[in-house]
Amino acid sequence: MKSITGKENREGKMASGSYLTQAKLALNRGRQLLEKTGAQGRAEWPAVRGKIGQGWEKMRQILCNIGAYAGYIMAALVMVATLAILYLSAIQFQPIAELTPLPVLSPITMGLFAGVGITFSVTFAEIGRHCDILYNKYRGL
Repeated sequence: MKSITGKENREGKMASGSYLTQAKLALNRGRQLLEKTGAQGRAEWPAVRGKIGQGWEKMRQILCNIGAYAGYIMAALVMVATLAILYLSAIQFQPIAELTPLPVLSPITMGLFAGVGITFSVTFAEIGRHCDILYNKYRGL
């Protein structure tokens, strides 16, 4: 059993007493637990802070590496798609046998389309190159 002074019974439950006394006891227990946890956190923080820095550097390298590969892959895909569309536009391409073939585009339209495709391809290649430069910079090469 628990008295008003704040002692607990075997089950850890508060016995009869005033609610104010029980609230004070709970507040004191919470404060002690908070101080204990804070002391543990302050003791372990230097080791954790060092690991956060190492993790950030590793994540930066991984993201730069992914950006480089994604840029080069997108550049190749855009170039292949541009060339395929230009080729199919230059001939009388008939995607479905029963329909009439697609009309041949004018040379100006094909030239503009080629220019846009090549520009996008070069842009993606440059993004990949700059990500590769950052990757090598952070690796220390």
